Amino acid sequence: MLLLVVHNARNNASYVKRRMAQKANWSDLLVNVVGYEPPADSIDLRNSFIENCLADQDGKKLTQADIHLVMQQGIYDWEQQALSKSARLNGLIRAPYNTGKSQQVAIGLSAYMTTRKHELETLIVSADGGISAKRILSLRALFMSDMYKYWCKEHNFNPVEFDRTDTGSTQRIIVKSRNRTGNPTYEAYAVLTQTTGQRAGVLILDDVCNDEDRISTARRDTVWNKVSNTWIKRVHDKGIVLSVCTPYHPNDANSRLMKSGIFNVLQISVKEDKTGYQVEEWNNLK
Repeated sequence: MLLLVVHNARNNASYVKRRMAQKANWSDLLVNVVGYEPPADSIDLRNSFIENCLADQDGKKLTQADIHLVMQQGIYDWEQQALSKSARLNGLIRAPYNTGKSQQVAIGLSAYMTTRKHELETLIVSADGGISAKRILSLRALFMSDMYKYWCKEHNFNPVEFDRTDTGSTQRIIVKSRNRTGNPTYEAYAVLTQTTGQRAGVLILDDVCNDEDRISTARRDTVWNKVSNTWIKRVHDKGIVLSVCTPYHPNDANSRLMKSGIFNVLQISVKEDKTGYQVEEWNNLK
């Protein structure tokens, strides 16, 4: 069971109904990011992509649970609001460990966006280099899978193909596109790397905090400085910043993003009676 608590005076019943039923069309936002009009889009199409192109640990297709549908619809709503204000999208999803948030956003959503726009440049930043490398490997596996190629064929998309200059790296991916900037399609880094990365249309902060943030003030401050002063500044003015995170400390980097007043937030927590999840939303674009 999913309980939604919505801040900024939304009606809960209508909110839940809209979350599950509303069609999405966020193509215009990506026009701002990459410069030309994409195919028609909907929230159903995005969830179809994730269910048919991503697999679980047993190799079976995913089924989008209610909590995942809420994540995806939440991001869409924020995108539309950012577009209407000609603003950057800043969004944060805070959820317990093992709720699939990284798979939904860092893998599923980013792969879908790249499939729609091969020119899109995305940065993925994680707590350490091992995690960021896993994200690149997962994306490579998705783009090479038969499930992905079949879905693209069925929905009239050109599937992503790796460029001849792509080396198979676990830090970056270069796909065939009309992009003439010379930048990789994906770059993935540890949050505290000395590298600043390229300018990008999309930044995904994929669990940039870890257990060390629970106990180390120095680590919390260093990560926050890197996120706020380096990574977020790599994103274009009308780009997208999405953070998916697990809570570690009231003053970790993601907690500070939540308190900044410029991030839209979905906070997902286990209900007190352990029967499901509670979702609270703070919308700062209203």
